[in-house]
Amino acid sequence: MFTQGFKHAVWRFCIPLFIQLLYTAIVLLN
Repeated sequence: MFTQGFKHAVWRFCIPLFIQLLYTAIVLLN
């Protein structure tokens, strides 16, 4: 149960962070 909750928290934190990094990279490359 703890592992599942931890994974969920990581995904909820990492996905927006990853999207932000990807967006920043696209903006910088353009």
